[in-house]
Parts: sequence; structure tokens; C-alpha cells
Amino acid sequence: MKTIVNYRPTFFVGRDSFLQELHALLQSKRLVAISAPAGMGKTAVALEYARRFSRAYESLFYLNMASTASWLADSLELAELLALPIPADEQNVVGINQALQKWLAQHPNTLLIVDNVGSIDLPVATEQASGHMLFLTRKSINDASLSHIYLAALEAEEGALLLLRQSGQLTADALLEQVDAEAGALARTLADAMDGLPLALALAGVYMRTTRSNLREFLATYREYAARLVQLKVSKNKSIDALAITCSLPALFVKKTLPLATELLRFCAILAPVDILPEFFLQGASELTPALQAFTQNPALLDEALALLSSLGLLVIDEASGALSMQMSVQETLCQAQAQELRNSLVTRALRAFSLLLPAQEQATPAARTRVAAHVLHLAKLSSEWIIPHKEVADVFGWAASLLWKQGLIQEAELLLRKALMIWERVLGTGHEKVNQATYDLGTLNALLENCAEAETLLQNAMLARSRALGAAHPDVIFCLLDLANIYSEQGKDDETRACYLEALKIGEPALGQEHPLLVVAAHKLALLAVKEEKFAEAETYYQRILPLYEANLGMADSTTQACVEQMAMVFVKQEKYAAAEAVLLRLLPVYEATFGLEDSRTQGCLEQMANALLEQEKFAQAEEAFQRLLAAKERASSIADPAIRMLMQRIAECALMQEGLTQAEDIYQRLLAFCESATGQEQNEIRHYLEKLAFVYLLEGKPAEAESMYQRLSQTSA
Repeated sequence: MKTIVNYRPTFFVGRDSFLQELHALLQSKRLVAISAPAGMGKTAVALEYARRFSRAYESLFYLNMASTASWLADSLELAELLALPIPADEQNVVGINQALQKWLAQHPNTLLIVDNVGSIDLPVATEQASGHMLFLTRKSINDASLSHIYLAALEAEEGALLLLRQSGQLTADALLEQVDAEAGALARTLADAMDGLPLALALAGVYMRTTRSNLREFLATYREYAARLVQLKVSKNKSIDALAITCSLPALFVKKTLPLATELLRFCAILAPVDILPEFFLQGASELTPALQAFTQNPALLDEALALLSSLGLLVIDEASGALSMQMSVQETLCQAQAQELRNSLVTRALRAFSLLLPAQEQATPAARTRVAAHVLHLAKLSSEWIIPHKEVADVFGWAASLLWKQGLIQEAELLLRKALMIWERVLGTGHEKVNQATYDLGTLNALLENCAEAETLLQNAMLARSRALGAAHPDVIFCLLDLANIYSEQGKDDETRACYLEALKIGEPALGQEHPLLVVAAHKLALLAVKEEKFAEAETYYQRILPLYEANLGMADSTTQACVEQMAMVFVKQEKYAAAEAVLLRLLPVYEATFGLEDSRTQGCLEQMANALLEQEKFAQAEEAFQRLLAAKERASSIADPAIRMLMQRIAECALMQEGLTQAEDIYQRLLAFCESATGQEQNEIRHYLEKLAFVYLLEGKPAEAESMYQRLSQTSA
């Protein structure tokens, strides 16, 4: 993560009209994406824009999205910089994103540059984003809320100027006209040969400066390498070839000049491209190549190697933190140039080196730990085609999987844990406790990813392994059964779901007792399944079993107990056991009133259920009292225009009628009728209903004339 204040890209050339267009877009649209192929200078342009237009913004920040993990690490660091109060259990993708969006909403004049977007989802829901956001991507982002602007290659004149400035043949402010004609022509030829690609031109320039090559010599070398690519049938196009050549030449120079730096570069090419810490090469040296172990005896050798690589543009050293980074295009080119056998060896050694860094991670900041996990994730992807048979490597994968899981990066955690499990199975054996736990965790991760079939297989394997190791009635086996049941439930496999819960009760009750929390959960799930299938008598049996346990262990104030009471009341109602429903609701209602108040929807729902149960038992006075209390509470927040209010008034009128409260019922129906006739858009059927009710009440009151009037009005009201 970078705060951009005085940043100035070296030898920035051209792009003036592009920067003006970009500024206009950001001011009017706020959300803009710069798209261009690799090496086109998107990052340099964005940082130059931030430098030139910094006064237009309150704050400017840069986040790298080379991977989701690197974005999260940058975001954690930004949250720390801004002193955002994020609880430890919310320092994950969702919590960090919400906190940053809240801060941006309070500081809308902020510019946030998000680099390397493309192969993964955007870090924010752009339709809800605040502030100004600039996304840098190699391909267009399919998001209607973004404005797009395409960054083209440099023109020949601009490319030649960049090359001459980078090579030291022109000063930073000098113009192309100030160089002699031959040099200008050679520079234009090279710019054309490199397809105006800014990164290739910059690399060529610093190579010439460092090696003291002149333009003519470099052009001859460049043409020789370009011809060799064609001869070897690996030539792609001018841009890709330009990157391949301008990365290879400085790498070869390093190999001849300082072989130790070559070893260093090889490892940098297989790590994540950002935030490579020099400590990796010092603390992990014993697991790296023998040559690099010299760094521990003489750290100055590391400084010398880094200085050379930096001077050639192969590495960038952050002045503040000392962290190393590589242009993603440079790293991809160098990594792809490595022989597969060499790359495999480097990946294995790097992972073993990271195992030596793990103890120190306990004291590291969340951002620092996430950066290490980002490197491990990058290496895991590079090693996707083979298994590294080293326990230390599996432990590193497992550590990173655990960290990223806690941070909400489920897909990344699943990839890492799967790699770890394959290695643990090979080196520890399938019956090892660590293998069993990893199998279970991997099943859980796949369940979270909704890979139900894979989760099902893994959890079945974990359950069988735990059963063999711990015994069939062990709580860990029961736990697996419950998770497996959830997977079946997600797939709509009710028979398999029920079988798992019943099996849990069957094997668990003799050893653990009915009161064991896991078995209470199983019984509760069976009750819910019975309700779903409308087997209410069966559901009642389970609720009668679990409710006393919830009350005894959790208390009526617990939300699980409360939900169980409401579900049990519903089951009683479905079986027309209204007295039983009333009894359980009477235990819950005082708790709701004391905890939430009568204005809360939960309290009102409970009170309404009880009133209906009383009504069904023909306890009209008690039902009316309950409906009156409910109406008074609802009227404090609403009016007769609310259909729910009118329904309650009808219930009260019904109770009054059953108690011969004719005058009261008449008054209620008159109020309802008056409202409906005066309100626009009311249903005629509702008006007819109240006319019928009033006619009936008048007849009971011995008022035939009034009843006849209602019937006449009823005949004049369209159905």
C-alpha cells in the first residue's frame, strides 16, 4: 500500500492529453478503469496523474490487487494507517471493505488507485463505492458503473525520448531535438521495434546506462535476439518479444557480472510480485541455494545484489520499508523463461524457507502476516501440477490456509489446504490426526464454496477416519455427521439428511446421553425436518424433548430457546392443540416484553399468536384483551390505513360479537367502513365485507331499518 504524496515516476514522457482526459472523467464519473496490455505503463500513468493532480484530492492511496491476498494486506495496512476501529474478529475481507467504504463515504474527495485488477473480482461493489476510484487492468472490466479509458502505446517520438532519457543520453528535462540526428534516428528505430511499449523502452534504457552500451550496439543486439526468437519459433508479437528481450538482456548481464544476484533474481521471479522482504533471504537462507547462504555471513552481499538488480530495473526497492517488488510483466517473463525443473526446485526451496519464518509471524501485524500468506499462495499456484513431499511445505500451506480462512478468503484457503492435505497424506499417512483434521476442514471449506459433492465425499472420509481413531460415539464423529447432514440438506436430499441425524442419535445417546449439546442439535434438526414435511406429531415429540433442555441450559432469554418455543407453538396450532400453544407462548411473552418491549416485532408476533390461540379456544375476553394490547402498540407506529391495523380491529369486533358486545362491534365496523369509503384505491370487496358485517350487527341489535340500508348499499356496490 502506498500513500501518494511526492511520488514522481522516473523519466515520465508524454501522455499529457491522456492525463487531462482522465482527470475530467474522474471528476465527473468518479469510477474509472484504465485498460491496456502488459507493459503499457498503466501504473506509471496512474502515479503521474496522482502527482500532477494531488491538489484536487484530500487523500491519495494505492492498493495492489495482484491477488486477493495482496489486496487484503494493503487494505489492512491502510486501515491501520487511518486508525479505523476494526475489531479483531472483523479483520477479514467483508469487515475491512465495509470499514474502508465507510471511511471513504466520510471523505469523498479521496482518490484510491487499485492496480492489477482483472483476473479476480473487484474489491468493492462499485455501485456502492464512495470517493474517486481508479482501476488499472489488462482487460476491460464488465461493470456498467465504470467509465473506461484505453491507454495506447507511445508514439515513435515519445518512445525515442523515453529511451534516450533512461539511457542517460538526454537529461530528464531535455527534448528529442537536443540529441544528434543519428542518435535520434536510432532511438526512433528502437522505439518502433519495441512497438512503443513503455516498459520495454525503460528496461532497454537502464540496460544501456548500466552496461554503457550505445544505441547502435544495442540495436544490433536487439535485432539478433529478435531473429533468434523467430528462429526458435517462440516469437509472439512485437510487444511480447520486446518484453522477452529487454528482460533477458539485463538478466544475462547480471549472470556474468554478479552470479549471486542471479540466484536472488530467480527467487524473486517465483515469489508474489509485491512486498518481497529482504528478511526472507536472510532468515530463510539455510533452505535456499548454497550461494545465497552467504547473505547470513555477510549481509552487505545482499545489498550489493539488490543494488545491481534495482539499477537494471528488474527490482524496485521501497525506500520507506525496504520491501522489494517486480513489475508483474517482468516477473511473468522471467518466470516463464525458467526451465520447469529449476522452477520446481526454487518453489520447493522457497516454501521450506518460509517455514523458518513462521514462528516470527505470531508477533507480526495482520497486514504483514497476510503478505507472507500471499507469497505462499503464489507458490502454491506455481506448484499446482506436482506434490512436494516435505512436511515443512505442507505446514506452510496449512498455516496460510488457516490465516486466509479466518480472513474470509475461502477459495484461496481451500486451494492451500488441499495442497497441504496431499502432502500430509503422503508423508504422515492417511490415519494421522493432522490428516483427519485437514480432511474435515477441507470438507467444510468446500461446503462454504457450495461444492456440495466434494464436501460430501470429504466429510464422509473424515467421519470414517475419526470413527476408526476415536470410536463411533465420539463427539467429533457426531460433529461430522451433523455437518454431513447439512451438506445433504443443501442439496435437498432430505432422506439422507434425516438418516444422518437419526444415526447421530442412535450412536450418541447410549454413550453421551440425550442431554449432550450435539444430540440436542440433531433432535432439533429432526424437528425442523418433520415440520417441513408436515409431520407435526413427530415434530412435537422432538420439541417436547429439546425445549426443557434449552430452558435448563440456555434459559428463556436465549434466542435459540425462544425460536424453539415459537416453533413448538406453531406445531401445536397445526395440530389444533391451542391450549398447549397458549401455554408455551405465555412463558415466552413476558420475556419478549421485558427484553424488547411491546413495540418490537418479535413481541407483537408472539402476542398475536397467543391471541389467535385464545380465540380458537373461544376464550373471547382474553383474546380481545390481547388483540387490544396489540392494536394499541401498532397504532403508536401506524394508522388505520395499515391493513394489519384493520385486521386487528376486525378480530376485536369478532371477539366483541361473541361476547354480545354489539355496540362495540358496530362502532368498529363503522370506523372501518368510513375509512375505506373515504380512502382512494380501496378494494370494493373490503367495503362489501364491512357492509355485510354491519348489516349482521344491526339485525342482532334489532335495527332492521339500518340493516336494510346496509343491504341496499351493498347491492349498489360492485363486487
